[in-house]
Amino acid sequence: MPSLVSYEGQELAFLPSTNADTDPRADTIVRMELRGGDTNLELQYQMFLNENDEWKLKNLSLVGINLGRQYFTQFSALMSQNDNDIDAVLNNWK
Repeated sequence: MPSLVSYEGQELAFLPSTNADTDPRADTIVRMELRGGDTNLELQYQMFLNENDEWKLKNLSLVGINLGRQYFTQFSALMSQNDNDIDAVLNNWK
């Protein structure tokens, strides 16, 4: 079974974009598939152009798991546990 942790040169294929928007500043969804053996993993990432026309990562999903949401939830819980002290959260991030 392929995984990103054990990536060893398996085929990465770009899948058709789901973006129908023609606005060049609109978020761009890029879909890829890691192909290996009998199982394929879909990776989807969302990019945007910032005010300096630099592409920035906005979100990442792996096999339908929204990693942006996962980190947000984890960070929010840590902020609550540390009385909204961001320095304490960042110093104890695991």
